[in-house]
Amino acid sequence: MSKIFVDDDSFDTVTIGGSPVMNDTTDNIRQSVNTPTISAKGVMDSARNESVTITDHNAPMVVLFGPPTCGKTMTLVRLARYLAAKYCFKPDQAFRDSSDSDYEVLCNRFNEAVNSDMAADGTKYIEFMLLRVNNRQNGKTLCQFVESPGEFLFDPNNPNAGFPAYLNQIAQCNNRRIWVFFLEPGMSSIDRKHYVARIQNMRAFINNRDKIVFVTNKVDMPATSGFITSQTSIDMAGLYNYMSGLYAGLFDLFPPRGFWLWKSPRFGFTAFQTGTYVTSKDANGQEFKTFQAGHDSYPARLWEVLYKCIKG
Repeated sequence: MSKIFVDDDSFDTVTIGGSPVMNDTTDNIRQSVNTPTISAKGVMDSARNESVTITDHNAPMVVLFGPPTCGKTMTLVRLARYLAAKYCFKPDQAFRDSSDSDYEVLCNRFNEAVNSDMAADGTKYIEFMLLRVNNRQNGKTLCQFVESPGEFLFDPNNPNAGFPAYLNQIAQCNNRRIWVFFLEPGMSSIDRKHYVARIQNMRAFINNRDKIVFVTNKVDMPATSGFITSQTSIDMAGLYNYMSGLYAGLFDLFPPRGFWLWKSPRFGFTAFQTGTYVTSKDANGQEFKTFQAGHDSYPARLWEVLYKCIKG
């Protein structure tokens, strides 16, 4: 039986339809209220084909990939909060043009965005950047996260648009890469079909050293909340089958390597949700959303899968 790569033995695997899936036994999973989506971020169109500079060619690069409003940015915010005691997320000022004053503002206000309980503040200052994850004890860079607007990667209104130039730069660099593809139950059937085709086209950027992780985000939404079987577990086998049906043919794009009993999986699969979003009104009657982080078991689970890829 094949194993899906994870950081420890807290995840067992079972085989369904010839494909390995994880059976999650992590403690303290809490279902939150439905998570509303965040509006698309205001990055200039010119940034889409902006040339970038990668100064660290050793630390693996974790590339977050998903459509607008899939929750990539808030996932990064939640992960940065969870890891804050051990790791420091630091924007790389050299990643984009030094004359870009907008990027300087993003870098300077990153920590403010991560620590804000205002949902909008968690996204508007994290638009298109590279973040180094440094160990607080020795200062060494463990990995680098690349975050960019979903419109740059997959625009449902223009699903056949060319890939941004920086994606090719990242694919050509010497760093190992972890491609994190976000899935969500709320995507329409036609958008899911186009998204699968988009990821199929992404294979031209992925080499044999790269790792792949599929993240079912917003797992607390009605379509998938039934797979949260208790406060302490998620039916990962059932969720895998459900998402495999929604995104027809997606997981088949990355078949296991090897022969018969020695086959190894090409991707990891996990579930995530960021937390609870509550709508309030300010003194002028304007609505805003506050963010309360969900249980630590969600970022813990995601980090286990990512850490295994980073170290492997």
